[in-house]
Amino acid sequence: MPTAPSYLIPFDQDGSLMPYSKPEWCRPANVPRAAEWRPRDPFPAVLTLVDLKRHRTSHMFYWHDQDRRIFPMFPQDLRDLILAGGVIEKCSVAGLWRGVKRGENYGVQWVGP
Repeated sequence: MPTAPSYLIPFDQDGSLMPYSKPEWCRPANVPRAAEWRPRDPFPAVLTLVDLKRHRTSHMFYWHDQDRRIFPMFPQDLRDLILAGGVIEKCSVAGLWRGVKRGENYGVQWVGP
């Protein structure tokens, strides 16, 4: 079984996963956001799908946890989640999640229940 890639994931001061490594790309002009780089260890959470947005280089689905922290997700990861079958209930998913990087973008990926 191949090992997961080793890299860090950017989070803002509120604990939301940042979709870009450059803070100036993911904030309103008047709100500073500094990245806190964390390992991509799996974490337990119940996330609720709330939005879809177009960014500079990709579309991202947005999930919130119970504390309103934001977790972007790549479309291919949502497809994999849907194909897992039976894990989405009323737009929410409970389980283990981890950060993932594609190009210069970051998102969250469902690991399992």
